[in-house]
Amino acid sequence: MTANTQAARMMSAGGCAGPNPIVSSSCSCGGAGCSTCQTQLYVRPQFFAGQLLTEDDLQSLDDYVVAKNRLHNRYLFGPGVVCGLTVTCEPCGGGKVIVNPGYALDCCGNDIVVPCPQTLDINIMVRELQRRSGFDCGDPCFSRSVGSASPATSVGGRAVVSADARDIGKLARLPHRYCLYVSYCEQLSDPVAPYAVNDPCANTTCAPTRVREGFRFELRCPEEDDCIPEICKRLWNCIGEPIAAEKTLVDASFLRTYGARLGRATTAIRTAPPLELSNEYWTELADHSQALKSAIEQLKHEQPIGRSRESAIEALLRAILVLAGDFARFWIQPERRITADHRRSLDDAGDALEAGCGAAKETIEQVLTTRLALVHARALCDITGHLLEEARRRTDAGQRDRAAAPSLIEDHPVRYLAERVVFNREVFVAVAESLAGMRGWTIGQFERQRTGSRCALPRQVTAAPLPDRLASIDLASAETASHSAQLLGEAVSAVVKDCLCNALNPSCPSCDDPAVLLACLTVEDCEVTEICNLDRNFVLTGPAIRYWVPELSQLGETLEKWCCPQRPCEPPGEGRESLAEEYEGPLFRSVAQPVFGQPVPPLVSVIFSACPPLDRARQPTLQLPARSGFLHTALDVIAHGAAEPGTDAATGAAAIVHLIETAKTEFDAKLTTLSGEIERLRTDNAQLADRIERSQRGGGRRSGAQETEP
Repeated sequence: MTANTQAARMMSAGGCAGPNPIVSSSCSCGGAGCSTCQTQLYVRPQFFAGQLLTEDDLQSLDDYVVAKNRLHNRYLFGPGVVCGLTVTCEPCGGGKVIVNPGYALDCCGNDIVVPCPQTLDINIMVRELQRRSGFDCGDPCFSRSVGSASPATSVGGRAVVSADARDIGKLARLPHRYCLYVSYCEQLSDPVAPYAVNDPCANTTCAPTRVREGFRFELRCPEEDDCIPEICKRLWNCIGEPIAAEKTLVDASFLRTYGARLGRATTAIRTAPPLELSNEYWTELADHSQALKSAIEQLKHEQPIGRSRESAIEALLRAILVLAGDFARFWIQPERRITADHRRSLDDAGDALEAGCGAAKETIEQVLTTRLALVHARALCDITGHLLEEARRRTDAGQRDRAAAPSLIEDHPVRYLAERVVFNREVFVAVAESLAGMRGWTIGQFERQRTGSRCALPRQVTAAPLPDRLASIDLASAETASHSAQLLGEAVSAVVKDCLCNALNPSCPSCDDPAVLLACLTVEDCEVTEICNLDRNFVLTGPAIRYWVPELSQLGETLEKWCCPQRPCEPPGEGRESLAEEYEGPLFRSVAQPVFGQPVPPLVSVIFSACPPLDRARQPTLQLPARSGFLHTALDVIAHGAAEPGTDAATGAAAIVHLIETAKTEFDAKLTTLSGEIERLRTDNAQLADRIERSQRGGGRRSGAQETEP
């Protein structure tokens, strides 16, 4: 009986559902309130006094409990073997194995319990596997009974095996590998006839009253191992086609840095005049020339291929860009009056740039893999080469004034080069094409995934202006390219980050095959020759973890011995003064000095090392009896784990030892003082007794009483 039928029955029976009955909605689950779906299976019955109970009510209660147990097994533990179910060889052989008792869970959450050892005939299971596969090759162990008449013929009184039988025998003698699975199954039992009712159409046949849970074994061919973890699959599926994704990621990484530098250079060119040359400029020019020469030598010593070769090329291009920027800064100055030493520095820088670009052009074609990086490197050497050519021509012609400067020096590429940024027509076109590809890839990811966490990012990416590859090379084009490069670079980074973060969030596992793998075995000549029980999937339970990591059990023993050292059944052994001497060896080695006669085990220190220091100002006042200053401080140290906030367990233990030693010194001093007081009291008592005795002999009781008054 469904929920709607029950609600209708209650309404027709006097409106027991109330003025606002709960009506199941066909809309999807969700919302701000408590929402349910029509297809939700977890519905438990609600009972009241005088309710007419039917089989639907009782069955819904049973279904709810079973479904909840399976839900917990499926999603909290997962499928696999919990314990036992070890497959071993049958002592008598004959192609049989024994499945020992154990417990497993399938992917539906069903409990599979094997209460006693089960002997399986692998040869029979192989024939069943063959029939399920669509062909029956007969008994694979027929070669052992060649004398039978069915597959053989008699020639001259001698049995001759047919060709098909010989082939079957050859196949049987070859080693084959199979995998043994166990599955959950149910059987209905204990039929009972229903009671007679006044309904003439009622069912009068017997109906089962019990559901008996069982198991069945199955032999399968080995499946190809999928070595890619599920989390990696989700990541790769999110990122999409690897070649396009790799190109986009590499270009985005390059353009994020390039766009920021291009934006700063554009702002400097628009707002600031060329920087004046100072003495530091000439010092840096010489240093950068030497750095470029070192980069050239480093490139010569690297192998023709490899990551080190790529790193050497990148270092060489950076050195060329820095020195070319210094060289361009000189030639864009309105006034260029230099000394002979400065001229030699410029000539040395020019020679280094020429040698560096020559070495780079021979290598970048083989090392740089992306078009954007290759165009950028070519443009750097082209702009630097034209600048060197113009500078050399003007120097030879003796042209010093700005009026005679060629137009190349006044172009934007040289001005951007002075800001250490490569920007010309070729770079601009390559950047525009790469940005267009990045935006298309990003928008495609948004449409394909629909699982991002940045809700405003798709609108920002769609509205991002792309530079026109046919536009002129000016400051406006540079600003557009800079803005788009930074925005799209951040967008690509955000998309990849969403893929990583979403992959870290576990998804609900699917259940395509409820069978549980127990072991894989090898059959050769109808005999089981090898069994591997570690092909299975294990369920990570508490007992299993403690079994695999015995240190956890040792941790419990360590805590027990340290916190509860008094064991009347285990007195100290011979030659030991206390149980504290049991804390020896690597497991019980102390990390600090003994505290109250017992060392601190390392595992205990590790446990409490994760506790943050407590704020004393926020601690509640302990309602304890009055204590001495030392005891109060010692208890505070024990409670906080350290003498001051932020100290570790070892320092806290050392502080406790120091407090104990201080208290012992104070106690010894007080004991010495008390001993002196006791001796003085003994002397006074002896003197008083002597005075009393003398007074009693000479002066009478009254005078004696007066003498005894202090």
